[in-house]
Amino acid sequence: MEAIAKPKHLIPANEFMQNIAETNWLIENILPEDGIGELWGASGSYKSFIMLDMAFCIACGTSWHGFETKQGKVVYVAGEAPKGVAKRIKALSIHYGLETDNLLVFPKPSNLYNLDELKVLLDDVKLETNEEKIALIIFDTLHRNSAGAREDSADDWAVILNNLDSKLKPLSNFILWVHHSGVNADKSRGTTSRFAGADWSAKVERQEDKRATLTNDKQKDDEAFQTMAFNLIPIDLDFNGLSSLVPVNVEHTMKENKRYLNREQTDMIGIIRLAVESRGIDIPKEFKERENITQGKCILIDKALKEDIFKVLQSTSKDDDPTKVYDAKRKKYDRYKKELIKNKYLTEYDNYILINEDCIFKYS
Repeated sequence: MEAIAKPKHLIPANEFMQNIAETNWLIENILPEDGIGELWGASGSYKSFIMLDMAFCIACGTSWHGFETKQGKVVYVAGEAPKGVAKRIKALSIHYGLETDNLLVFPKPSNLYNLDELKVLLDDVKLETNEEKIALIIFDTLHRNSAGAREDSADDWAVILNNLDSKLKPLSNFILWVHHSGVNADKSRGTTSRFAGADWSAKVERQEDKRATLTNDKQKDDEAFQTMAFNLIPIDLDFNGLSSLVPVNVEHTMKENKRYLNREQTDMIGIIRLAVESRGIDIPKEFKERENITQGKCILIDKALKEDIFKVLQSTSKDDDPTKVYDAKRKKYDRYKKELIKNKYLTEYDNYILINEDCIFKYS
């Protein structure tokens, strides 16, 4: 009897759901590793300052206001005021005390609507993609990098999207553009097809006293992050009296309304505090510089510390097998630690951990 041929591309749901995986992040819980998106806001809202700050931290592999980054090359297409971009990068370098060759600036517009004009950028980017793709390409602004396209035209956006998908996405994990808000300021300017097709979107709003807020209005496959607030502070560039602004002092709404800690999480912090008090060490220089810490101590997350923490954690395993009990506690420990770091109770670096409120931060 002749065997019945099976479909080549149809996958049973029970098999397909095995593909579920946690999101990989460029900026932990903020910007996913793969996709397309936009950062938008009114003119003068500091959106380019915040975007370039993200780009610089990813390029350096340093945390972005307490959120871990995945280091990689970043291409910044400076369609507007490239001289201003140079000042902003210099200010960020001074502020973080870091320099990087991973941030690559394309100092002129590149037309996403016209493949002939886009080719110059594509050729340059291809030379940078040896074994790994570019982590992030940023177009600042979309308007300056899409000459000839009508912003309110879904058809014109479809041409740009096709160029992004077919030409740029094979070279870069994530593509972001900076864009302007519409007339009513409730959404970005132009066709709704652009927002519908994006994986990520965030709005920047200027507040009083050189402050800006960042609100995540679309996170396609994950929970939106809490609104963040930035103070824009001047940095002296030590060059003919020039200065530029950098965003600092992030204020999660979680700081004003911190999540309730259960008994195990409270005990976990207490055990870490006792360990720091009894055998803590001075915070390593690189840890201090990355997190802008001026004073405090930390502790190595070694086997002894974990075992002390595991004693206060209840196993979620229904099996009394010691291996399964240990694995259940390990998973709970990993989950609790991640939550405590996200909500600014703890900070971790290179297997060292500290309690935030027991340390002094440069910007707090």
